[in-house]
Amino acid sequence: MATEQTERNLNATGPLKFAAIYNIHDRDFTSLRNFSFPFNFTYSDYDLPLDSEDDVTKSRTFFTAKIVIGVALVGIMVVCGIGNFIFIAALARYKKLRNLTNLLIANLAISDFIVAIVCCPFEMDYYVVQQLSWEHGHVLCASVNYLRTASLYVSTNALLAIAVDRLFSQPHAPWTLETKE
Repeated sequence: MATEQTERNLNATGPLKFAAIYNIHDRDFTSLRNFSFPFNFTYSDYDLPLDSEDDVTKSRTFFTAKIVIGVALVGIMVVCGIGNFIFIAALARYKKLRNLTNLLIANLAISDFIVAIVCCPFEMDYYVVQQLSWEHGHVLCASVNYLRTASLYVSTNALLAIAVDRLFSQPHAPWTLETKE
C-alpha cells in the first residue's frame, strides 16, 4: 500500500512532498542512503576508462603546445621579471619619481613581478617539464594558485585606481559644468 501511495504521489501534477517520495513516514530512512537532492550525481559520471583513452602527452599536438607554452612562460619571466624590477628599483632610488600615479604603477609592477618570479616557474614545471603532473605538494599548489589569483585582483584594482586618478587629476574634466567666456 505504501508503494502505491508513493507511485500515486510521483505521478501527481501537484508539488511533490519529500516524505512521500522517499517514504519516510514510518521512520524508515533506508531509502535515503543514496540521497542527493535535487540532482542524482555520482562519481561514476566522471570515470574515464583508462585503457581505451590514448595518452595525450605522447601526441604531436601536446608536444607543440609544450613548446609554445614554454617559450611564452620564459618570455613572461624574462620581460616581466627584468622590466618590473628595473621600474621598482628606479622608483626606490629616485624620490622625484614618487607621485601617486607612479606608486600605483609600482603596485602593479610588484604584482606582476611576483607572478613572473614565483608563479611562472611552477607553471613551467607543471606544463612543460612534468607534463601535467604536480610534484610539489598541496600547500605549494594552493599558495601558487592563491598568489596568481591575488595578483590578478591587485592588477585589476591598480589599473582602476590609475584610471580614477587620471580622471580626477585633469584640469578641465569633460564632466564639469564650466562655461567659457
